Amino acid sequence: MRFLCLHGRGTNSKIFETQTAALRYQLGSDHEYDFPDALLEHEPYPGLESLIEGPDGQLETTFSWFEQTIPSLLDALSDLSDYIESEGPFDGIIGFSQGAALAATYIAQYEAQNQDQLYHEMPFKCAVFICPGPIWRWEPRDGDEGELQHMDPDVEEISINIPAAIIWGATDELAEGGRIVNEFCDSTTREKYVHPGGHEIPRKPVELNAMVKTVRAVMEKAVHMQ
Repeated sequence: MRFLCLHGRGTNSKIFETQTAALRYQLGSDHEYDFPDALLEHEPYPGLESLIEGPDGQLETTFSWFEQTIPSLLDALSDLSDYIESEGPFDGIIGFSQGAALAATYIAQYEAQNQDQLYHEMPFKCAVFICPGPIWRWEPRDGDEGELQHMDPDVEEISINIPAAIIWGATDELAEGGRIVNEFCDSTTREKYVHPGGHEIPRKPVELNAMVKTVRAVMEKAVHMQ
C-alpha cells in the first residue's frame, strides 16, 4: 500500500518519519510512504527542540496545516486535494494530531459532497488517525464568526465509511478529538486502540504491537472491500 502521511502542528515531515519509524518497520517493507510538509510555518511543538536542532544550533523549520479559522482550513483542504491529485494515487492516509484532524475532515467533506451519488470512488481505501483533533466544520454557521467549530457526531449526518484506525492516549489532554473521530467512523469498519500514554505515538513494545495490530486489521479490511 502507498500512504500519505500528515505530521502534527509544530513539527515537520522529518519528525513524523522518526515518530512513525517503529510502526512502519513493523508493518513491513511492502509499503510506500509520502511525507509532505505543511505550508504554514509554525513555532515548534513544546519538547521537540532536540529533534529539530541542527549541528549549528539552529532549529529546523516546523509547520502547521491550518490556523483556527474557516478560510485557513478551506485553504488546507484545497491544498491537500491538489497534492493528492498531483502526487497520488494513495491507498491510505496516516495522520497525527492536526494532520489526523485534517485527514478526517477531508474525508468527511468528500463524503458529504458526494453523498447524493449512487457510487463515488473515495480518495483513500483506509485511514489511520493517531491522536486526532476533531473533525472541523468547513461551512460557517450563524455566530461562528469565521472561527473553527468541531462537528458533533450526534447532530451531523455525515460519516467516514472507509476502514479506519483511531488511536489515542488515555491521558491525552486532547483525547476528546479521538472520541469524536471514532464516532464519525463507520462502526462496522473502524478499529480503535486507546493506549495508556498521552499525546504521542506509542513506542513501548506492548503498546506498539497493539497499535500495529489495529492498523493491520484496517488494512486487511480495505483489501477485502476492493
